[in-house]
Amino acid sequence: MFKKKLALYFEVYKRVTTCVVFAVAVYTAVFWGAGVSFSPWIFWQVILIAAITSLGSVFLSDEGNISKRRAWAESIAYFAYVNVSVMVLGYFFGWYYFNWPMVISMEVIISAIYVTVSFLSYCSDCRTADKLNEGLKKYQRDHEK
Repeated sequence: MFKKKLALYFEVYKRVTTCVVFAVAVYTAVFWGAGVSFSPWIFWQVILIAAITSLGSVFLSDEGNISKRRAWAESIAYFAYVNVSVMVLGYFFGWYYFNWPMVISMEVIISAIYVTVSFLSYCSDCRTADKLNEGLKKYQRDHEK
């Protein structure tokens, strides 16, 4: 169980980190311009944001069959967790100021990353299910004879 949760954490972590790096590149180009220079702390901030937001996937994931209502509730709770984490930490890191264009852009970026990571996780889960179903069909064919 622990190994599965740890594997899930690192799968989500690598997807989140990739998306955040891409988002930082786009966001800084739009809001800070070509003359921006970065502190080396930005890399640690990205690592920290990805680590914190990925934790929610471990705590809010359930290993069994759950109802659609519960799945939606978990998705909404996880999105709220990610949103609050990024907005609070991003503010303290100086990623944005409280002006509407920056706040709205942060929300759009958070939503886009959340949707992208969720979609990639869904695709990965579908591939795993397909492999398991193929293995089960092969097993049934081999043992019907």
